[in-house]
Amino acid sequence: MPPRFYRIRVSPELGPSWSARFEDLTLRSTPGLTELSGLLADQAALHGILTRIRDLGLTLVSLESHDAPPSPPVVTECGVTDDSSPVRLGPGAQHGGD
Repeated sequence: MPPRFYRIRVSPELGPSWSARFEDLTLRSTPGLTELSGLLADQAALHGILTRIRDLGLTLVSLESHDAPPSPPVVTECGVTDDSSPVRLGPGAQHGGD
């Protein structure tokens, strides 16, 4: 099975010095939260990260798994969306859910 991309959000916000504890992942902090992201080889690697989060007393907020790193958001004249919900511009554009 190929490696999978994971995005794990924990609280609280962690400083750069914490990156050594999660050497396989990229850390990105926002107010009150930290996002850990990167490729993990298998379920054992994921469980190792989750165990480390527990042992450090961090709160798991969310976990996402993808076959590959997600594409960056698409920016349009109407705002930001993702590839799963494209925004149509111009005459005849429709709103979803109407």
